Amino acid sequence: MSIRRANSEDEQSAKALKISKLLLGDPDHGVDPKSVSEIRAIMGFKQRKSVYDYIKIAVKLGYLQLDSTGKPILPKKSASQKFKLYSEKHELSKDDYIKYWLDKQNLKKGGSGIQMAHSMFSYLLRFFNTLRITPEQLIYEKSPKVVEDYRDEYIKSVKAGTDWKQKTGRKSDMPNLMLRMNYSLVSLCSVHGISWERGTPSMSRKITGHGKYSHVRLTDQEFEKADKYLIEKYGVNSNEYRWFWVGVETCCRFNALFSMKLQYDIIKGSDSKRTFIMSAFESKTKEIKDGIFTKWIKRANTQKALEALKKIGGTKIYQTDLSNQKFRDEMEESMKDLFKHLGKDPDSLFFKRATHVLRHLGAHYWLAKGNYTNHVLVAKVGGWHTVDELIKSYGEVPPEKVNEELDKYDYQ
Repeated sequence: MSIRRANSEDEQSAKALKISKLLLGDPDHGVDPKSVSEIRAIMGFKQRKSVYDYIKIAVKLGYLQLDSTGKPILPKKSASQKFKLYSEKHELSKDDYIKYWLDKQNLKKGGSGIQMAHSMFSYLLRFFNTLRITPEQLIYEKSPKVVEDYRDEYIKSVKAGTDWKQKTGRKSDMPNLMLRMNYSLVSLCSVHGISWERGTPSMSRKITGHGKYSHVRLTDQEFEKADKYLIEKYGVNSNEYRWFWVGVETCCRFNALFSMKLQYDIIKGSDSKRTFIMSAFESKTKEIKDGIFTKWIKRANTQKALEALKKIGGTKIYQTDLSNQKFRDEMEESMKDLFKHLGKDPDSLFFKRATHVLRHLGAHYWLAKGNYTNHVLVAKVGGWHTVDELIKSYGEVPPEKVNEELDKYDYQ
């Protein structure tokens, strides 16, 4: 018999006793018996076989009894603990642990915390349905280690492509998924007495990879090529043209772009060039100016595209009879087609998040206008929290811009 790690007899006995208690549960206190899979996660074993090995020890030590067939006598789980996928008929929000957490979230920041909970809730739904466990099973041991083990098991499922997920048609960005899942689990567990010290690496909620997408940009020549392709294929007065260029010029996230109203004021500069002043609502940064950000549309063709739509009664920056999801899918496919034309890597962010990438392109579009010396201005244009955030994420100066500055020096 092979036991995970070389333990002393006392340590093995203690683990065997704990496993027997988990298998038997505690009916008098309403604690249901745990399955082998649940025990594997609780104990931190890599394989189910380790649980079975300790069950043999538990039998040998008298912690478990055998039936007439030689199998351990174990109680059956109550019907309430037989897992069902959380869906409309079996809503996760009705779970007592989740309801308590949602109530706590609703009290945060004058009620705005519940908006954050909606996002975290979707991650928790995916988490529990993938592992086929309930919130009680996650929280029962009051153990950070148990939570981390379950989280690690979930990530393995994601990497293997066997995780449960809602039909969004979007691929998982692993670093972002890990960050959001950690946020969600820590938020849920903290109100139920499970906590981690600030900065604990295993449950980090710190955004890593700042600058990871600093190379996700288009050169001036690529922007010209993109503009030409969109005009030839769709025309200036098209959803595709407006979606790309308004997305780039405003640096909006998808939801802000999708809900953006076709309302603008026109101002003229000293050179008589027109600027359309618009506004966008960014729910992700609602705590800043109530989420309302001013946007500047400077390109003449973008302005023409918006004017043309407004003349025929348009109320948003696009016109469609499709459902929200179908329209989103249509725009995503159009952008992917454009990026394919530009020769971008199919495994890059251009294809993984074909609309969100417009925010990245917009950052570089405006930074390039100032030769990457105008971060304060661009942070204002794009609605970044701080200039430091913009610099960390997009501030790496492209090689050709460095070369432009170096060319100004005298090398004789």
